[in-house]
Amino acid sequence: MPTLESDAAQSKPNHTSAYEVSNASRSNSPIGRVIPALLLLLFVGQCLWFMRTQSLTNDEALHIVAGTEAWRLGRFERWNDHPPLVFLLSTLPVIAKGGSISIGYDVRYADAIYPSPEVVAWYGRIVIVGLGVLLGILLWLAARR
Repeated sequence: MPTLESDAAQSKPNHTSAYEVSNASRSNSPIGRVIPALLLLLFVGQCLWFMRTQSLTNDEALHIVAGTEAWRLGRFERWNDHPPLVFLLSTLPVIAKGGSISIGYDVRYADAIYPSPEVVAWYGRIVIVGLGVLLGILLWLAARR
């Protein structure tokens, strides 16, 4: 003869929602990781291609100068219209490789770019690509919840 406890356990309904089932299967499936990884690879590939084919923009040199001056002098004197963190991060590789941009007081043109505009642009832009990848990963992690 069955007991009351076993009858209650058998008649208890399953309260697993369709959302929980689909969410669990989506987070465990390999396609849930492959698609974001492919999108990030596509983003990095496009960035690397543009970094090689596009010249410095009109304000990019000023941002690099602002970042390198901030590292060397410890303060922002010129072009402080943007928050300094991106300037500081993006010029770390430029400083490490000994790169610099010399801009005259009238800011009409760069007096000197060492070692070359392409190298300075490459090292300045690669950090921004890394920040974009970090943003993509954080977006993926937040969206999977």
